[in-house]
Amino acid sequence: MKNGKIYIFCPGNIISGGVNSLLMLGRALRNNTFEAGMYFIDPRSEILSSAIVSSFGMPAFDRVDDDHDNIIVVPETMTFYLSQYRNVRKVVYWLSIQFFFKMPSHRFPFTIRLFRKLIAYNYFKHDPGGKIIYLKRRIQKWDKIKSGVWDNHITHLTNSVFISEFISYYGISNAIVLHNPVRDEFYNLKPLHDRENIILAGPKTSGSIIRLLRKRLGDHKTIRVRRMDSTELLEFYTKSKMFVEMGNTNRDRTIREAALSGCVVMVANSGGSANDFDTPVPGFYKIDTDSDYKADFLEKVKTICSDYSWHFAQQLRYRNFLADEKSDFDTKVNSVFTGIRNT
Repeated sequence: MKNGKIYIFCPGNIISGGVNSLLMLGRALRNNTFEAGMYFIDPRSEILSSAIVSSFGMPAFDRVDDDHDNIIVVPETMTFYLSQYRNVRKVVYWLSIQFFFKMPSHRFPFTIRLFRKLIAYNYFKHDPGGKIIYLKRRIQKWDKIKSGVWDNHITHLTNSVFISEFISYYGISNAIVLHNPVRDEFYNLKPLHDRENIILAGPKTSGSIIRLLRKRLGDHKTIRVRRMDSTELLEFYTKSKMFVEMGNTNRDRTIREAALSGCVVMVANSGGSANDFDTPVPGFYKIDTDSDYKADFLEKVKTICSDYSWHFAQQLRYRNFLADEKSDFDTKVNSVFTGIRNT
């Protein structure tokens, strides 16, 4: 075992994309002989014993030893735990951005929701050089000054180039991009070309877009991907022609799962879907939702569904990119945490 323990702070009361990401990090660390384990917050027995969580085979710690040889890893939603430890080395793994700024604890007067609205803006579509945005960033940083993330000795990992660039505007310029894979079963699939006329809509796609698809493409079935268990979700992924996510995302798990399952994916051209470092799909499949885009969007959906096989081939590079993320993940995790150990 490599010296010291690594404690990964993780919600123990839900199963989510973030929980999957933290479990994958833990497994990669153990694959590299680090003594890593989960430190579950608010653990629920039905969650910890679920098929998804137990499939990772990760041990759980019941306490954290505040020793310099040890490392704690917290997601951006749990940064308030950083201040409880003085001696351990600290890592923040940014899996999103908006939740960090929206979550408590806020400083007065931003404990009042009205004041928080005054400094809010679209985190996925912002002008980094705008004067108003610059002022809002300064106020947001002041609001989160006690979060601990601004300390120089903290190592920052991010799940996307988009997040790394975003937090650099707040003064965190040394973040390490660590793209994480999705669950193992999605890399062993052999996508079938004989697919049904089903369009899957991502959980952040608006109801108005879903209603539009149902109205204008009546010969297709449009299904929102929400509150589905893993078995049901995989069934729809493997028989549907398309997956559309017209909401703002980082590089959401459902988009990557759908692509690996054989769906042709179409995304909003924002956040982690906008750049080719995080989501390298051709520009045809990225929709600029700032404009009056619905007519163009509908026409592209019709085109894709009428010639699924051709469009499936156009996204081969993206599927290969996702496969490489999987094969390279353990090596990158080893490099990152060996570097942390040696500092």
